[in-house]
Amino acid sequence: MSPVSQSLAEEWGGEKGLLYNQSVCSGDDKAELKAEGVQYYQELIGGLHWAVELDHVDILYEVATMSTHLVMPRIGHLEELLHIFGYLKLRPKRKLAFDPDYPMINERQFKQCNWYNFYRDAKEAIPGDMPPRTHCFVDADYRVTL
Repeated sequence: MSPVSQSLAEEWGGEKGLLYNQSVCSGDDKAELKAEGVQYYQELIGGLHWAVELDHVDILYEVATMSTHLVMPRIGHLEELLHIFGYLKLRPKRKLAFDPDYPMINERQFKQCNWYNFYRDAKEAIPGDMPPRTHCFVDADYRVTL
């Protein structure tokens, strides 16, 4: 990030919250970025996509919204991206935690229903030219954690 970008990111990472300027999302009256600026904008969006992929789910909406301007970003869009980087700089340790324990659910709390009268002899329509079933198991923990 350039020194100017760094100072703007620090300045804009404050209490305003992400995408506080909704006019940036709906259309900006500032000038379009030149070719170098467009490439820089696209590089920043790529970095933010990786941040979302790795840890920062809290900026998913903002990154997706700003990604809609990849083809013709304006100066205001770049400023908003720097605002997002400022947010990340001030809050580097944000994490999303999940409880790994299986929940204890009492099945007797649920009302038992007989759906036979509603569905009678319903069967799933399976096309004759349907390919055979296959199974694919993928390791979802593709990120190496140290």
